[in-house]
Amino acid sequence: MSDFVRILLLAVAAVLCITIIKDKTPALAFVLPIAAIACAVYLLMPTAGALFKSVQRVLSLSGLDSALFTPLLKVVCIGASAKIAAEICRDAGEKGIAAKVELAAVLCGMLCAVPLVEQALRMIEAM
Repeated sequence: MSDFVRILLLAVAAVLCITIIKDKTPALAFVLPIAAIACAVYLLMPTAGALFKSVQRVLSLSGLDSALFTPLLKVVCIGASAKIAAEICRDAGEKGIAAKVELAAVLCGMLCAVPLVEQALRMIEAM
């Protein structure tokens, strides 16, 4: 929870700074959100590590094969990364590029999910 509060405060501070400097130095106002995102990712690293350990523990307790979980993790990571990249593109006024990033994420996510679908079909076939 404290990580969320830190990121929330970081976001509010970044927005205030951007609002103040947007008219005077637009180039800096473009770079500042990217720096804020980098700081937020850095602040989230311990949380992501703890989440990864928890998921590994749950996966080992469930007895499921990690090959079933890996595609799901890849799709989630692709989605989160695409969301961040698309929003950066939109902030820069490049809505077309943002749409292409999102389309690429959908296609890559679908490709990453194919092994999971294949495994599910094998399980159904074995029944």
